[in-house]
Amino acid sequence: GLDGATLLALRFATPDGADAGGALKPAAPPVLETNGLLGPSLRSSGAAVTWPASERVLAAEGGAYSVSLWLRADAAPASGTLWQQGPLSLALAGGKLVARLSNREIAGQDVAPGTWVHAAVTL
Repeated sequence: GLDGATLLALRFATPDGADAGGALKPAAPPVLETNGLLGPSLRSSGAAVTWPASERVLAAEGGAYSVSLWLRADAAPASGTLWQQGPLSLALAGGKLVARLSNREIAGQDVAPGTWVHAAVTL
């Protein structure tokens, strides 16, 4: 089960990419990889996968907010946005994990091609 404070859980267990509760679906069906780390996963072609804006996934003003995901880059050095909501984003820049909030940036570890990595940021 999910923690009661979880606002969104994307498991890619259904072809339409619906969240774990089935209420929020991406604008277009995502490309899925059947053999992800823990089951089906999103296979990114570089095109954005977007979900409609929803009050359901907004954190309370001044409240805590966390994003976590598993990723595997197929090529090096990989670059691109992994997650973005408003001014917060997680990205790969030249193969290195980067968290950004407005004009602030924190760089993390390098992501080796073909290796699963857990990425998370909490505010």
